[in-house]
Amino acid sequence: MIVSVVRAMGREKGGNGAGAPRCVGIWRRSIHILLPAILACLGGAATALAASYCVDTTNGLDSNTGVYDPQVGSGDCWQTVGKVNSSTFAAGDQVLFRRGETWHEPLTVPSSGAAGNPVVFGAFGTGDPPVIDATEPVTGWTALGGNLYSAPWSAEPGVLLYKGEPVPRITTLQFADPVPALLAPGAILLQLGPYANFRVTSRGQYTVSGITRFRLNSGVVVVVRQLDAGGREQQWATPLGKPAIISATAGLTAPGHWFWDSGTLYLYSDADPNGIAVEASVFDTGINTNGRDDLVIRDLKVRGAGGVGIFLNNSQRVTVSGVEVFGSGLHSHQTGILLLSSSNCRVENSRVDAALDGGLTIYAWGDPARDNVITGNILDRIGSAGISLSTDGGGSSYPGLVTGNLIENNTIQEANRLVYDSAGIYTLFSGDGNVIRGNTVRYGGSARLRSAGIMVDQGSGPLTIENNLVVGNSNGGIDVASSGHTITGNRLLYNGVTSWTTAQVVFFPAGSTTAAACTVTSNYMQAGPAQNLFHVQPNADTGHTIDYNEYHDGAALPFLWNVWSSNQGTDFSGWRQVSGQDGHSSYSRTPAPGPPADFRVISGVYHLLL
Repeated sequence: MIVSVVRAMGREKGGNGAGAPRCVGIWRRSIHILLPAILACLGGAATALAASYCVDTTNGLDSNTGVYDPQVGSGDCWQTVGKVNSSTFAAGDQVLFRRGETWHEPLTVPSSGAAGNPVVFGAFGTGDPPVIDATEPVTGWTALGGNLYSAPWSAEPGVLLYKGEPVPRITTLQFADPVPALLAPGAILLQLGPYANFRVTSRGQYTVSGITRFRLNSGVVVVVRQLDAGGREQQWATPLGKPAIISATAGLTAPGHWFWDSGTLYLYSDADPNGIAVEASVFDTGINTNGRDDLVIRDLKVRGAGGVGIFLNNSQRVTVSGVEVFGSGLHSHQTGILLLSSSNCRVENSRVDAALDGGLTIYAWGDPARDNVITGNILDRIGSAGISLSTDGGGSSYPGLVTGNLIENNTIQEANRLVYDSAGIYTLFSGDGNVIRGNTVRYGGSARLRSAGIMVDQGSGPLTIENNLVVGNSNGGIDVASSGHTITGNRLLYNGVTSWTTAQVVFFPAGSTTAAACTVTSNYMQAGPAQNLFHVQPNADTGHTIDYNEYHDGAALPFLWNVWSSNQGTDFSGWRQVSGQDGHSSYSRTPAPGPPADFRVISGVYHLLL
């Protein structure tokens, strides 16, 4: 009670909180000493007193005052996140979680700060970051035979952590006709209309099982994309048909494969799961800003959220710094860090690892998402786009709401591990003035899963792409299907695989829009012997300025202008002639020295499971 009085009196004075630590120390004394000291602290000082609170799951009690004393590095701490969620905080307050401890509760921010005086959620003590863990151990497994097990679980989890690594559910499709014998594991199935994709893991006479981040629909036609003997994508002329979605343990064929049905989890495991770590998500969001503004979230870790690790939900002026998000799943908005209709926010020096869908998403739904800064982050092993900027699913419903965002100095690697067609950095129906600068994007996609390094898809307003390093992505370096963009100072190396006709830069038509009036200058491009340098597809050749670039490769015909196939490529002289571009650019056809030393696919349990 005394603390509340002091805070209220101090804020009436208005000030910056100087001297607050002294008062916190005083509060530890008896009431007879405290009251005169309060007057001394407040007398004549234009000082607002911000309070600091601590949360300690081992030693705290929710009946405590919660007050943290920085002089001793601890305090009269609370125990639960629930106590934080039900409390009220004022501008400048801090809520600190003890390092090295874990809470199996979501954090829902209850109060806003003020401009320039945020409420801070952070850490105290030494050791590993405090963990908001959205999972609980799965126990009570029953052996079903053949490495299959079942356990009771009340609701379908967004993610399962098997031996500490996140794995997606297995979906099984049942067809009316026998599945063709040529269909092989690794093939991609597309469900047209919603354009949902599915990577095959196994098949039966009438069933196909696989991994998808989408909710497939029963009764919708499915088509096949499969690599032929030469490693190129083969499109089957005849669709597989219109399947039903079923639950079948026969679709679980490798360690970590699972699905949920009617209150039961089913798992394939190479060891008795009663003796190993198997955890499932029990809530969908780790930290939710809950429409609150003027916040700082720092030095925390979120693990195993079913949908969104950290959710900036219709918030303004929020800084997320030094956080870790691990293993977010496939419920809700399906991303590690989400800025939903949030503006003037900053996400810096943080890490998203092993997200089953997006890594970091700026997304507008009705209200804008503007002037955010995403800088210095690492996004590794991401199921879909590493970083994406987009509006709601209809796109054109809310044009121009994702504007003025800066994506700078981030590292995105191994993006697009579950999705057929995305990118390390991806924009769709975004507005004007977004800048993608100084990022490293590498190793996205595979021979089966198409991933550009940077893709500017349809409906994206003019943006700047400059000084990025883009290396070893399967579906090209920078792929563009909209107009007015500036692409300058980038280094584009060894992007593209033989599955598709790709290049270091690709201009292509998509939907009702196409690449047009783009400026491509002062870029360095290096292609390998079977890779292209520049590909301008038909209907994507209008109004461009392409010049002052430096090209290197080991192929004879690495340039493609207004054609579809690499068989129609040309040399540098022919490119200049047919395009009218690159009058001041240089080209060297020398045997490619090979990828740089760090060009590799990073392996691991998660990768092998997929």
